Amino acid sequence: MKKRKHIVETIAMMAKYNPFFEKAGFYYMWDTGSGRPVLMYPLTDEAKKRIESFLAKDPVAQKHGGKLYMSRYGRVNKLQGNIVIEGLTKIYTSVLDVKQMPTKLREVLLAFGVEKRVIEKYVLRDVNIPIKPGEVVAVVGASGAGKTTLLRMIVGAAKRELQADARYRPSNREVVVPQNTRIAYLLPGECEPTFGSETILEHIYAKVGDEAIAVEILNMVGLSDAVFYRARFHELSTGQRERAKLASLLAEKPNLLVIDEFTAHLDSLTA
Repeated sequence: MKKRKHIVETIAMMAKYNPFFEKAGFYYMWDTGSGRPVLMYPLTDEAKKRIESFLAKDPVAQKHGGKLYMSRYGRVNKLQGNIVIEGLTKIYTSVLDVKQMPTKLREVLLAFGVEKRVIEKYVLRDVNIPIKPGEVVAVVGASGAGKTTLLRMIVGAAKRELQADARYRPSNREVVVPQNTRIAYLLPGECEPTFGSETILEHIYAKVGDEAIAVEILNMVGLSDAVFYRARFHELSTGQRERAKLASLLAEKPNLLVIDEFTAHLDSLTA
Protein backbone atom coordinates (compact mmCIF):
# COMPACT_ATOMS: atom_id res chain seq x y z
CA MET A 1 0.00 0.00 0.00
CA LYS A 2 2.84 2.39 0.86
CA LYS A 3 4.40 1.84 -2.56
CA ARG A 4 1.07 2.40 -4.30
CA LYS A 5 0.46 5.59 -2.29
CA HIS A 6 3.94 6.84 -3.21
CA ILE A 7 3.26 6.22 -6.92
CA VAL A 8 -0.07 8.07 -6.74
CA GLU A 9 1.54 11.03 -4.96
CA THR A 10 4.39 11.10 -7.48
CA ILE A 11 1.93 11.15 -10.38
CA ALA A 12 0.02 13.99 -8.74
CA MET A 13 3.20 16.03 -8.31
CA MET A 14 4.15 15.37 -11.94
CA ALA A 15 0.92 17.08 -12.95
CA LYS A 16 2.38 20.37 -11.76
CA TYR A 17 5.00 20.21 -14.49
CA ASN A 18 3.19 18.48 -17.34
CA PRO A 19 -0.35 19.02 -18.74
CA PHE A 20 -0.61 15.37 -19.77
CA PHE A 21 -3.08 14.43 -17.02
CA GLU A 22 -5.41 17.34 -17.70
CA LYS A 23 -5.34 16.53 -21.39
CA ALA A 24 -6.31 12.96 -20.44
CA GLY A 25 -9.38 14.24 -18.55
CA PHE A 26 -8.23 14.58 -14.94
CA TYR A 27 -9.42 17.48 -12.79
CA TYR A 28 -7.39 19.17 -10.08
CA MET A 29 -9.53 19.41 -6.93
CA TRP A 30 -7.48 20.59 -3.91
CA ASP A 31 -4.23 20.11 -2.01
CA THR A 32 -3.85 17.77 0.95
CA GLY A 33 -2.54 19.03 4.30
CA SER A 34 0.97 18.01 3.23
CA GLY A 35 0.68 20.02 0.02
CA ARG A 36 0.03 17.12 -2.37
CA PRO A 37 -2.41 17.91 -5.19
CA VAL A 38 -5.52 15.73 -5.50
CA LEU A 39 -6.58 14.78 -9.04
CA MET A 40 -9.86 13.12 -9.92
CA TYR A 41 -11.02 11.39 -13.09
CA PRO A 42 -14.80 11.09 -13.65
CA LEU A 43 -15.69 7.51 -14.56
CA THR A 44 -19.40 8.28 -14.94
CA ASP A 45 -21.55 11.22 -16.03
CA GLU A 46 -22.77 11.57 -12.43
CA ALA A 47 -19.18 11.84 -11.20
CA LYS A 48 -18.43 14.49 -13.80
CA LYS A 49 -21.46 16.54 -12.69
CA ARG A 50 -20.38 16.37 -9.05
CA ILE A 51 -16.81 17.41 -9.90
CA GLU A 52 -17.99 20.31 -12.03
CA SER A 53 -20.42 21.38 -9.30
CA PHE A 54 -17.62 21.44 -6.72
CA LEU A 55 -15.35 23.45 -9.03
CA ALA A 56 -18.14 25.96 -9.65
CA LYS A 57 -19.13 26.45 -5.99
CA ASP A 58 -15.95 26.10 -3.93
CA PRO A 59 -14.29 29.56 -3.56
CA VAL A 60 -10.74 28.18 -3.90
CA ALA A 61 -11.61 25.85 -6.76
CA GLN A 62 -13.26 28.75 -8.60
CA LYS A 63 -9.85 30.37 -8.90
CA HIS A 64 -8.00 27.40 -10.40
CA GLY A 65 -10.97 25.97 -12.34
CA GLY A 66 -9.72 22.40 -12.03
CA LYS A 67 -6.39 23.21 -13.65
CA LEU A 68 -3.17 22.44 -11.78
CA TYR A 69 -0.74 22.94 -14.64
CA MET A 70 -0.17 26.59 -15.47
CA SER A 71 2.23 27.72 -18.15
CA ARG A 72 5.00 29.82 -16.65
CA TYR A 73 6.98 30.46 -19.80
CA GLY A 74 4.99 33.63 -20.35
CA ARG A 75 4.85 35.83 -23.43
CA VAL A 76 7.72 37.47 -25.24
CA ASN A 77 7.75 41.09 -26.33
CA LYS A 78 6.63 41.16 -29.94
CA LEU A 79 8.80 42.78 -32.56
CA GLN A 80 7.91 46.47 -32.74
CA GLY A 81 7.74 46.39 -36.50
CA ASN A 82 8.42 44.40 -39.65
CA ILE A 83 11.71 42.84 -40.65
CA VAL A 84 12.35 44.52 -43.99
CA ILE A 85 14.37 42.76 -46.68
CA GLU A 86 14.43 45.00 -49.73
CA GLY A 87 16.68 44.75 -52.78
CA LEU A 88 19.02 42.42 -50.88
CA THR A 89 21.96 41.15 -52.90
CA LYS A 90 24.82 38.90 -51.87
CA ILE A 91 27.76 38.09 -54.13
CA TYR A 92 30.47 35.59 -53.23
CA THR A 93 33.84 36.38 -54.79
CA SER A 94 36.75 33.98 -55.07
CA VAL A 95 40.04 34.03 -56.93
CA LEU A 96 41.13 30.94 -58.85
CA ASP A 97 44.90 30.90 -59.36
CA VAL A 98 46.32 27.64 -60.64
CA LYS A 99 49.83 28.57 -59.44
CA GLN A 100 48.78 27.62 -55.90
CA MET A 101 47.67 24.12 -56.93
CA PRO A 102 49.62 20.84 -57.15
CA THR A 103 51.35 20.33 -60.50
CA LYS A 104 49.07 17.53 -61.79
CA LEU A 105 45.91 19.47 -60.98
CA ARG A 106 47.36 22.65 -62.43
CA GLU A 107 47.96 20.84 -65.73
CA VAL A 108 44.31 19.74 -65.84
CA LEU A 109 43.03 23.30 -65.46
CA LEU A 110 45.55 24.73 -67.89
CA ALA A 111 44.33 22.17 -70.45
CA PHE A 112 40.93 23.84 -70.16
CA GLY A 113 42.39 27.31 -70.52
CA VAL A 114 42.02 28.22 -66.85
CA GLU A 115 45.00 30.04 -65.33
CA LYS A 116 43.80 32.89 -63.11
CA ARG A 117 40.27 34.09 -62.79
CA VAL A 118 38.10 36.09 -60.41
CA ILE A 119 34.85 34.24 -59.92
CA GLU A 120 31.77 36.14 -58.77
CA LYS A 121 28.60 34.26 -57.96
CA TYR A 122 25.24 35.83 -57.15
CA VAL A 123 23.75 33.86 -54.28
CA LEU A 124 20.97 36.38 -53.62
CA ARG A 125 19.86 38.99 -56.11
CA ASP A 126 17.32 41.73 -55.41
CA VAL A 127 15.45 39.79 -52.72
CA ASN A 128 12.33 41.50 -51.33
CA ILE A 129 10.56 39.89 -48.35
CA PRO A 130 8.59 41.65 -45.59
CA ILE A 131 8.27 39.60 -42.39
CA LYS A 132 5.60 40.71 -39.93
CA PRO A 133 5.69 40.25 -36.13
CA GLY A 134 4.27 36.87 -35.14
CA GLU A 135 4.70 35.31 -38.58
CA VAL A 136 6.27 31.91 -39.18
CA VAL A 137 8.19 31.99 -42.46
CA ALA A 138 9.71 28.93 -44.12
CA VAL A 139 12.26 29.29 -46.92
CA VAL A 140 12.41 26.31 -49.27
CA GLY A 141 14.59 25.64 -52.27
CA ALA A 142 17.19 23.38 -53.81
CA SER A 143 20.57 22.87 -52.20
CA GLY A 144 22.77 25.86 -53.01
CA ALA A 145 19.81 28.14 -53.71
CA GLY A 146 20.90 30.61 -51.02
CA LYS A 147 18.65 29.68 -48.07
CA THR A 148 21.44 29.68 -45.48
CA THR A 149 22.90 32.86 -46.93
CA LEU A 150 19.55 34.62 -46.55
CA LEU A 151 19.39 33.53 -42.90
CA ARG A 152 22.94 34.80 -42.35
CA MET A 153 21.90 38.23 -43.62
CA ILE A 154 19.04 38.34 -41.09
CA VAL A 155 21.29 37.18 -38.26
CA GLY A 156 23.92 39.75 -39.24
CA ALA A 157 21.33 42.53 -39.13
CA ALA A 158 20.26 41.54 -35.62
CA LYS A 159 23.82 40.87 -34.38
CA ARG A 160 25.84 43.74 -35.83
CA GLU A 161 29.10 42.45 -34.38
CA LEU A 162 28.90 39.48 -36.76
CA GLN A 163 29.16 41.78 -39.77
CA ALA A 164 32.93 41.84 -39.30
CA ASP A 165 32.59 38.41 -40.96
CA ALA A 166 31.79 38.98 -44.65
CA ARG A 167 29.45 35.98 -44.65
CA TYR A 168 26.95 37.97 -42.56
CA ARG A 169 27.22 41.18 -44.57
CA PRO A 170 25.17 41.94 -47.73
CA SER A 171 26.88 43.03 -50.92
CA ASN A 172 24.10 45.53 -51.60
CA ARG A 173 21.29 47.07 -49.53
CA GLU A 174 20.56 45.73 -46.04
CA VAL A 175 18.14 43.91 -43.81
CA VAL A 176 16.38 46.18 -41.31
CA VAL A 177 15.19 44.69 -38.02
CA PRO A 178 13.20 46.42 -35.25
CA GLN A 179 15.12 47.98 -32.35
CA ASN A 180 13.69 45.58 -29.77
CA THR A 181 14.82 42.46 -31.66
CA ARG A 182 15.98 39.66 -29.37
CA ILE A 183 17.33 36.95 -31.63
CA ALA A 184 18.20 33.31 -31.04
CA TYR A 185 19.61 31.42 -33.99
CA LEU A 186 20.91 28.05 -35.09
CA LEU A 187 23.15 27.70 -38.12
CA PRO A 188 24.60 24.15 -38.05
CA GLY A 189 28.39 24.12 -38.01
CA GLU A 190 28.54 27.89 -37.40
CA CYS A 191 26.38 28.92 -34.46
CA GLU A 192 24.86 26.29 -32.17
CA PRO A 193 24.03 26.02 -28.46
CA THR A 194 26.93 24.60 -26.46
CA PHE A 195 26.25 21.64 -24.20
CA GLY A 196 28.70 20.23 -21.68
CA SER A 197 28.47 17.32 -19.25
CA GLU A 198 25.37 18.72 -17.54
CA THR A 199 21.95 17.10 -17.98
CA ILE A 200 19.66 18.83 -20.45
CA LEU A 201 17.34 19.83 -17.59
CA GLU A 202 20.29 21.54 -15.88
CA HIS A 203 21.25 23.21 -19.17
CA ILE A 204 17.80 24.76 -19.62
CA TYR A 205 17.46 25.60 -15.89
CA ALA A 206 20.76 27.51 -15.99
CA LYS A 207 19.22 29.79 -18.64
CA VAL A 208 15.76 30.36 -17.15
CA GLY A 209 16.39 29.95 -13.40
CA ASP A 210 13.05 28.19 -12.84
CA GLU A 211 12.65 24.41 -12.73
CA ALA A 212 8.99 24.48 -13.83
CA ILE A 213 9.78 26.63 -16.88
CA ALA A 214 12.76 24.39 -17.71
CA VAL A 215 10.49 21.32 -17.75
CA GLU A 216 7.87 23.22 -19.75
CA ILE A 217 10.38 24.13 -22.45
CA LEU A 218 11.55 20.53 -22.76
CA ASN A 219 7.89 19.50 -23.06
CA MET A 220 7.42 22.06 -25.86
CA VAL A 221 10.01 20.33 -28.05
CA GLY A 222 8.81 16.79 -27.32
CA LEU A 223 11.38 15.82 -24.68
CA SER A 224 8.66 15.25 -22.10
CA ASP A 225 9.86 11.93 -20.67
CA ALA A 226 11.68 12.29 -17.32
CA VAL A 227 14.40 10.03 -18.74
CA PHE A 228 15.35 12.89 -21.04
CA TYR A 229 15.47 15.40 -18.19
CA ARG A 230 18.42 13.60 -16.63
CA ALA A 231 20.07 12.67 -19.94
CA ARG A 232 23.19 14.42 -21.15
CA PHE A 233 23.39 15.85 -24.65
CA HIS A 234 25.86 13.22 -25.89
CA GLU A 235 23.49 10.46 -24.71
CA LEU A 236 20.64 11.61 -26.97
CA SER A 237 19.88 10.38 -30.47
CA THR A 238 20.56 12.68 -33.41
CA GLY A 239 16.90 13.76 -33.63
CA GLN A 240 16.67 14.29 -29.87
CA ARG A 241 19.77 16.47 -30.00
CA GLU A 242 18.07 18.71 -32.55
CA ARG A 243 15.13 19.12 -30.19
CA ALA A 244 17.46 19.84 -27.26
CA LYS A 245 19.11 22.59 -29.32
CA LEU A 246 15.71 24.10 -30.05
CA ALA A 247 14.85 23.96 -26.33
CA SER A 248 18.09 25.81 -25.58
CA LEU A 249 17.11 28.55 -28.03
CA LEU A 250 13.58 28.84 -26.58
CA ALA A 251 15.09 29.21 -23.10
CA GLU A 252 16.51 32.55 -24.25
CA LYS A 253 12.92 33.78 -24.85
CA PRO A 254 13.66 35.35 -28.24
CA ASN A 255 11.17 37.33 -30.30
CA LEU A 256 13.05 36.38 -33.46
CA LEU A 257 14.03 32.75 -33.98
CA VAL A 258 16.21 31.88 -36.99
CA ILE A 259 16.89 28.21 -37.60
CA ASP A 260 18.55 26.48 -40.53
CA GLU A 261 17.33 22.95 -41.38
CA PHE A 262 16.56 21.99 -37.80
CA THR A 263 14.12 19.29 -38.96
CA ALA A 264 16.68 17.53 -41.16
CA HIS A 265 17.14 14.68 -38.65
CA LEU A 266 13.48 14.38 -37.54
CA ASP A 267 10.72 12.17 -38.84
CA SER A 268 7.86 14.00 -40.57
CA LEU A 269 5.44 13.77 -37.61
CA THR A 270 7.95 15.16 -35.09
CA ALA A 271 9.07 17.87 -37.52
